[in-house]
Amino acid sequence: MDEQNNNSFIDPEIKGCLKKIKEGFDGLKKLNVIRSNKITGDLGEHYASKLINLTIVDKKNNKGFDAEDTNKKRYEIKTRLSPNEGTYRTLFEGFSNSERFPFDFFVCVNLNTYFEPISIIKFPYQLVINNLDSRKRFILKKELLKADGVEILYSSQDIPEFMWKP
Repeated sequence: MDEQNNNSFIDPEIKGCLKKIKEGFDGLKKLNVIRSNKITGDLGEHYASKLINLTIVDKKNNKGFDAEDTNKKRYEIKTRLSPNEGTYRTLFEGFSNSERFPFDFFVCVNLNTYFEPISIIKFPYQLVINNLDSRKRFILKKELLKADGVEILYSSQDIPEFMWKP
């Protein structure tokens, strides 16, 4: 029983890495970058809010939108962490309540493996709603990037050229 309660089975090198994660997490919380235990989503909201001057709403689980601009336009922000270098995510879930709780813009944020943004793209609400699949998921497709109202707000060289900011 005593052996189960102590964590001697965890390699010291792993413990060192976990300590760095904890210190980084605590530091980001202190800087008000992280507001919950959902580091990926909180980072995406932080990056988007800084890039386009948004105010994050106070509630951590606000229905329908995450931030507002100075004109009170509502922004739903979803973030995906790329699984490895040179890749990006195209599937964004969680739009099942979007018709009941509409937003004005959807911002999708892709992060690299270092939690840095590789793309931040803004879509108008109606374009998102019109392009949800049967499971209420939005799939980022190349042709949607050319649609009216879509803005590539930020892009790094780590993503395909068609997604680069003009």
